[in-house]
Amino acid sequence: MEEEWCYRGEGNASIVVACAKKNIVYRIKKVEKDGTIKAKSNLDVLDFVKNFMKSFISFQFLVPMKFVKLPDGLIEKIQTSWRRLRPEYRLCKNVDCASVEAIEMPDLCFLYPADTCQPKWGLLPVGESASGLKKSNCRFCMHQFLKVRDEKWSRRSLYCPIDLFSGCATRMKYALCKLHSCPQNNFCIYRNGQKIWCDESLDEKSTFENCLDSASTDELLDVVVKSLLYPDKGYNSTTGLHTRQLCHLSSCEHLCNDECDRLSAGCVLSQILDVQSVDDIDHEELHSHFIKASHAFSADSELRRLHNIDGPYSHWLELPLIDSIDPDVAYSILKIKKYLVSRSAKDCSILITVQLMNLEGQNLSEDSESPERTFFITSDIGNRYLCCVTIIDLDPKSFNKIPTYIEEEKNVVGYFLESSPAAL
Repeated sequence: MEEEWCYRGEGNASIVVACAKKNIVYRIKKVEKDGTIKAKSNLDVLDFVKNFMKSFISFQFLVPMKFVKLPDGLIEKIQTSWRRLRPEYRLCKNVDCASVEAIEMPDLCFLYPADTCQPKWGLLPVGESASGLKKSNCRFCMHQFLKVRDEKWSRRSLYCPIDLFSGCATRMKYALCKLHSCPQNNFCIYRNGQKIWCDESLDEKSTFENCLDSASTDELLDVVVKSLLYPDKGYNSTTGLHTRQLCHLSSCEHLCNDECDRLSAGCVLSQILDVQSVDDIDHEELHSHFIKASHAFSADSELRRLHNIDGPYSHWLELPLIDSIDPDVAYSILKIKKYLVSRSAKDCSILITVQLMNLEGQNLSEDSESPERTFFITSDIGNRYLCCVTIIDLDPKSFNKIPTYIEEEKNVVGYFLESSPAAL
């Protein structure tokens, strides 16, 4: 390979590799150890983001993507020389040796520094089918009890997504502090394309300040919060202003002003909440819709294709004009699709890149225009930063995985009821 490639990281469905010479990254699909492919294909991901999510998320926050052929030898390098770089808990899956193609994206980790966070579920359910327990305790916080029991993590994270999505700067900074003190693969910092802060890199001497050069922790948090609240003024919200919520499990004691502390209309968090709000059903109701749709698909194998359950996604939430379909079945299919759309937004990541601009030789006037997809933020102490905020990992979810989601939800709530005094 002429280009110099390096391992960047991975999630549950893909491995990401980077080429510094070309300033690009590739997302390569993973498979189960037995070779089974459970995740959606790269073509499905491209279709979903380009032809469906563009109706919900503004251009400014979507990363450009294209389908490319993999360089010779790259798959073998991932399987052999880079195996030692992969987290141990990710080795239960392998890269697909049959892969010859990947998704190419620009490498956004070269402004200084770059933060990646998975904001998770930013809403407490408000639907009639949701229990009082779920309306008071967010799903992420409840799930922490189960993750510690299953020894996925050694301690509970005190991060609460409801705080991050509150629009209150104090609560948002508190949430980000809890994220970087206990990342759990939900928070990483990159400098010049290299991961310098994550769970694998932490030791007793690690401090957040060690990752920074000139910016203090407080200033960086200030800039990140302002970036998350930076609005796309051309965006039209599908749900309007989101009601401020409080999670009973949050350790943040700050009370916000209802009038002032709301998400900016069109900011990245507001847009993610808009997509998460598409779904309003609990797992018990989801189960009944899934059973009804599954029976209909078993009785008529063509029905699944006509409803584009597995794509294409361009008009995915529009019901097909089929006279013979039972309206109750059509309603269940639509509710399931909305759940899967919401689930994609609940599992996405936000990549935030910032670069200090008022250094010697970089004198920019206040009216200087920023490059495409970037904007300027001035910190509370007067430093000017070039920022870019991008939503990544907006993969479509599979209809076939719904039983797994339902079982997981039962386990999360069930163990929380058993173990937490807050549930009583």
